Amino acid sequence: MAWLGAPRRALGAATAVTIVGPDLQASAECEPIIRALPEWFRDETSVRNYINGIDAQPTFKLYAEEGLAGFVTLKSHYPEAAEIVIFAVHPDHRGSGFGTRLLDTAEGWLRNSGCRYLQLKTLSDQASDEYFAATRAFYARRGFASLETLPTLWNEAYPCLIMVKRL
Repeated sequence: MAWLGAPRRALGAATAVTIVGPDLQASAECEPIIRALPEWFRDETSVRNYINGIDAQPTFKLYAEEGLAGFVTLKSHYPEAAEIVIFAVHPDHRGSGFGTRLLDTAEGWLRNSGCRYLQLKTLSDQASDEYFAATRAFYARRGFASLETLPTLWNEAYPCLIMVKRL
C-alpha cells in the first residue's frame, strides 16, 4: 500500500474546515490535542509512545478557523488491513461532526489504496469508563463491530477491545 504520494484531500471553505493529509512528522502539531484530552490519554509513557508514533505514520489533520481541531493517524499492517493508531478531536470541537469527517476522509483514502479492513484498539467495556463508553459508541455508530477483548494486552486494569470495520 502506497501510504505517501497520494493526493492531499481538502474540504472547501464552504464547510469551514480543511482536512489535509496524509502527512508524516505531525507530532509537534498534534501533541497539544492529545494533552487536552487527559480523560483518554492518562499515562505519560503511553502519551509519549503515541506522540513518537505519529511522526512515522500517515496522519490526516482537520483545521477549523482556530487551527488544528483534530487528527487521525493510521498504520498499515498488510495491503488490505490498516489500523487507527490514534484519533483525537480537541474538546472544544467534540460533537461538531469533525471526527466523522476525519474518519470518512481516512476511510476513503484507505479504500482508494486497496485497503479492505480497518481496526482499532480501545478500552473494553469490561472496564467501567464513561469516556471510553462514548468512544466505543462513536465507532459503533460508524460501522465498527466489537471483535475481541484482550484482557491483558495492556494490563488487567485496561482490557483492550479490538473493533473492526469492512471498508
